[in-house]
Amino acid sequence: MSSGADHGPEAPSLAALKAAFADVPRPDTRPLSEAERTALRDRLNSARPGETVRLTHREDTARTEMGIVRTREDVVSLYELVQGEYRQPQASPVSAEFGAGILAAIEWATGVERLAPVTGEAAAQFPPSGIQLYHEQVAALDVAERRRQHVRGQSWAVGVEHTLMWLTARTTERPWGQSG
Repeated sequence: MSSGADHGPEAPSLAALKAAFADVPRPDTRPLSEAERTALRDRLNSARPGETVRLTHREDTARTEMGIVRTREDVVSLYELVQGEYRQPQASPVSAEFGAGILAAIEWATGVERLAPVTGEAAAQFPPSGIQLYHEQVAALDVAERRRQHVRGQSWAVGVEHTLMWLTARTTERPWGQSG
């Protein structure tokens, strides 16, 4: 073993990095105005299933902070649809668990339930913040992808994850049934 081991190329100095990135524009980090937030919410809600909504840095930050983006009517419609269908005799056990996950996510996200469905953590505010919704979505993904255990299982966790993504407009695809 030699004492002068080669550790690869030397890292650039701070001055060299500053010079290399001197012409790179800094992102606009100003918060959105109330009118801009309303316009963003409208744009996210009007996106068709499968459509990608391109967001600026400011818009993406605002979406994360907004919490539930979907309209009250759309959330209630989804809840009632799932509640009426997921326990039907023709529903498979996978569909029933998926539906139960959807309901659990909506109940927590809207402040009906105090404890988060996957982590069991109490919400710091009611309804939970956008950041809390995102962290619970990630926890549900971990269960769905078997990186974390949960007694309810994968299908339930996928229902929670997809619903939280839909509620916060991280996907345009409704987790159950057609939009409308």
